Amino acid sequence: MKLQIILLLVLFTCCQCGFIQKEGCTGIHDKMVESNVDLLPDNLFMLSNEAKLYIGNIFPGANLAEIADYENLWWSFYDKSNNTLSVSTDINDDQIVDYAVIIRDSENLRLLFLIGNENNFIPFIIEDFSQNLNDGKLRYGIMITPPGQIDVITEKGEKSLILPRNAISLYEYEKLVRVYYWERGEIKSFDCI
Repeated sequence: MKLQIILLLVLFTCCQCGFIQKEGCTGIHDKMVESNVDLLPDNLFMLSNEAKLYIGNIFPGANLAEIADYENLWWSFYDKSNNTLSVSTDINDDQIVDYAVIIRDSENLRLLFLIGNENNFIPFIIEDFSQNLNDGKLRYGIMITPPGQIDVITEKGEKSLILPRNAISLYEYEKLVRVYYWERGEIKSFDCI
């Protein structure tokens, strides 16, 4: 049973990266052999090996956030099988997988976007999100938001956002905090509190 699950995860990763060919998975192994960077921990199956290697190259001191980083209260809102630390989708409609991942840079948690292109990724560190782990355990998660309209009421009044493509939402526990979306070549944010 464990072997079947591992094979499914490998197949899932290959499908996400576009490395499935008639002969099976190719490309990932060659890129790992060429790199002298250790592969980051394998705790997040949504993140491809290629993306993990890229993060290891550009942020050598960073690690992926882990399930153990979450406060216990988080799991009263979400199932432990839900991956709220990394997501993959296409936020800019170029038919190439993009990633959002929460990384741990010393004692700070940061949100990193990797926008895929033909050869690599373009990294975006989200400047309006950071949590110091000295203040406690992780209380934020990210999820994909499909195209549609988001309406919120804040102290400043009502506001709306129309999403023509997928976006990434940041939650603090069950509360939607911010939506990150692609517009005119950059990542924009929509505050929901």
